Amino acid sequence: MADRPTADALSAPPIEDSPTTRRRSESRDAVFSLPPGDFPTGPLASVLGALRVPYPPHRVVHVGAGAGHGDVHVWKHWHVPCGVWIDADAQRMAWAHLPALAQQQHVVCATLSQTACEASFYTASIPEADGLLPPQRLTPIWSHVRTKHSRTHSTQPLDAVLQQTLGAPECSPATLPSGWLLLDCLPALDILLGAGETLRHTTLVCARWCEVDVAESDPLHGARLAPVRAALAERGLVLAAIIPGAHPRMGHAVFVRAAPQPAAPSAAIAGQATAPIAAPAAPAAASSESPAVPASPAPSDTPSSPVPQDIARRIEALTRENTALLAQRAALQKSLEEQTRLCTEEDTIVAGLRTQLEEAGANRMRLVAENAELSQTHAQLAKRLESQAQEAGRTQESLSAKVASLAAQRDEQTRLAQEYQNKMDALQHQWEACEERHRQNQAQQQESHLRQQQLQEELLKAEAQIELIKDLLLRDTGL
Repeated sequence: MADRPTADALSAPPIEDSPTTRRRSESRDAVFSLPPGDFPTGPLASVLGALRVPYPPHRVVHVGAGAGHGDVHVWKHWHVPCGVWIDADAQRMAWAHLPALAQQQHVVCATLSQTACEASFYTASIPEADGLLPPQRLTPIWSHVRTKHSRTHSTQPLDAVLQQTLGAPECSPATLPSGWLLLDCLPALDILLGAGETLRHTTLVCARWCEVDVAESDPLHGARLAPVRAALAERGLVLAAIIPGAHPRMGHAVFVRAAPQPAAPSAAIAGQATAPIAAPAAPAAASSESPAVPASPAPSDTPSSPVPQDIARRIEALTRENTALLAQRAALQKSLEEQTRLCTEEDTIVAGLRTQLEEAGANRMRLVAENAELSQTHAQLAKRLESQAQEAGRTQESLSAKVASLAAQRDEQTRLAQEYQNKMDALQHQWEACEERHRQNQAQQQESHLRQQQLQEELLKAEAQIELIKDLLLRDTGL
């Protein structure tokens, strides 16, 4: 929102020499001539770019800078006077040491909370879920998130970190009055409660939020939009835009400092300021409303006339500039609403496409898993077939060797059988000859036996004859 003329502005230098006016003009011109390069162009980047005109970022504090990607990093291309990057992991912020990101740049490795204490810092499988919240509490947002590891960190409030970091006079709030605070981590409420002094000099806050139904005592309650909005409202920062993220229950909210009500000028200053720029009837009206301060005549009439006319010219110039800025703000607001509408439509289309992409990804993963399973089965079958072929080859070789051995044994047995047959034939002939000889021997034996019997009979007959002869002889002798 544009600055409005107040009583403090009456003592300011001339319009053409005012540093504030020059910074405002430079910021207004820069938004339409962004530096060349590949920078984010998403909805959040467009909103921050539009708010860069009424709220020029002289000092940007970026908490949860991470790897340096995303729409919230669009301010890196603006070359702001002072930039502070804060993250709990120093390895992810190597990009922040590149030159020319800011005129004064500070890279801080710190873990922020409401107070200084010891807390567990969780590293999740999804980098966006890293922080002091256990990743399993974010399963309503990311169903597959898990904790990789956790370690104990010493936490500090943001005011203490910035007091140590921005000690140089060129980075003080007096030198850089308009500051931005970007909270790209969860929960944002704990960091805001430890940044009271920082918020006093902050004109824009961009906070990350997620909507999860939890109790107020739950640590995740500090990540919701409602408590963050209430805490910033107490600091004079009002909600300007809500930009949903890739998940419908998560996104970023932009808060800006409400424009201060114009202070009522004193009667003397009011009379001096309004008389020179009023309509022809205005001097009389001014005289009737402020009798203590008469209408000022022409500058050559009185010695005090140059001062009211100089103040009037300044007020008139501020009024014209304020009118132009209000018109530009209205145009930007209309453009922002149109962009928000287009972004909402694009988000709806993107959500549908993301759903289709997720379904296609799920189908692809299922097909990949089935293909991997089939490939594994095919590999197992091929391996088994190869093993069986090798085993069959070895079995065939073994059988061939056995067949050859058996054939050799058969030939040997055939040879031996033939030899045995020949021997048997010879033995058969010998047997037959022996039998023939045995028959001949038996015949000869029978013949010999018969001859022996005949000899025996002849012997018996001879003995009988001898006995008979003896008897005859004896008988004859006895006679």
